[in-house]
Order: sequence, then structure tokens, then C-alpha cells
Amino acid sequence: MTFRLLQARKEAGFSQEEVAKAIGVTLQTYRRYEEKGADSMRLPVLVKLVDLYGCTVDWMTGRTEKRELR
Repeated sequence: MTFRLLQARKEAGFSQEEVAKAIGVTLQTYRRYEEKGADSMRLPVLVKLVDLYGCTVDWMTGRTEKRELR
């Protein structure tokens, strides 16, 4: 999931700070998600991320290669 977080953020052109603010976590917390994994990420945060990037939870978590919602 860490690779997908980084990939989605870079493709969207956001900084880590912008994403952290958009999903309601501290910059330190978001950096930890990208660098060390998101094992402790709560579901509402994951939902905010997939909404922000327009992708599926399955894609974000590596369960599928299908990224689009439709």
C-alpha cells in the first residue's frame, strides 16, 4: 500500500502536506503511512484517500490492478 499511496499522490501532483491536510491527519502521520505502511490507518482515513484520488479501496490496498471506480 505504501507504493500506491506514493504513486497516487505523485500522479495527482499533491505534496505530503496537502494530502495530510485533506484527509485530516498530521504531516508526520501521513509520512509514516507512505514510508512504513498504513497498518494502523483507520477506515475513515482510507476512504478519504480513495475519494481524493478517485480510486478503489481494492486498488489502494493492492488487491487488484483495477484503479478506476467505474
